[in-house]
Amino acid sequence: MAKKYTVEIEETLTKQVVIMADTPSNAEAMVRSRYKNGEFVLDASNYFGTQFSTWEVTSCK
Repeated sequence: MAKKYTVEIEETLTKQVVIMADTPSNAEAMVRSRYKNGEFVLDASNYFGTQFSTWEVTSCK
């Protein structure tokens, strides 16, 4: 008998940014801010990989 499944598709995009900063946390904060402001936009050229996860759908009572 067939069962119901959920299949999740997750694509990963990645980009490396070189930046000068006093500490690793400052470097990350600077890049996060610039990313949030749209300076770094990831697209298909930044494709890294795809993962699939599957699980059976069960009823909760």
